[in-house]
Amino acid sequence: HFFAFLGWETMAPNFVTCKEAGLELRQALFLDCRWAINEPLTYGPAAFSAGHVPGAVFVDMEKDLTGEITPTSGLHPLPPIQAFGKWLSSVGIGPSTRVVVYDDVGGVWAARCFWMLRCVGVGNVSIMEGGVQAWQAEQLPWSPPERDGDYTLVTPSGEEKLVLPAS
Repeated sequence: HFFAFLGWETMAPNFVTCKEAGLELRQALFLDCRWAINEPLTYGPAAFSAGHVPGAVFVDMEKDLTGEITPTSGLHPLPPIQAFGKWLSSVGIGPSTRVVVYDDVGGVWAARCFWMLRCVGVGNVSIMEGGVQAWQAEQLPWSPPERDGDYTLVTPSGEEKLVLPAS
């Protein structure tokens, strides 16, 4: 089998439906690849902060999936393999990690991440069909926006400190 030859333990389908992805919510690592060319530094982080698949990791197109821009590189050259590998390790992705990637523009940015993962030997990765819009249309779990506001410092006992949102 070709994929076994490459050392991939599991070869996932290229695409999964939102319902299929939802069944893997606790087992898979979801990567939120939202990005906008007209707001490259702000759109993705703002969209992720507003809500995402529970437990998802935000993928920054500019920092995580792009290397240094030079006069001959184009706008989004691939990052050096060592830098990409370091990022993969930092988010907990190894060769057999189950990964589901998604975005909100028909899979364009998710596909880049998917392709890069496959190229470095992560075979258990799929693109979620329909992205954010399909996930929400199916009324699957969605993380609420992170709570802003004042925080209260609570010291229960001893030296432990717990920070809770103010009510």
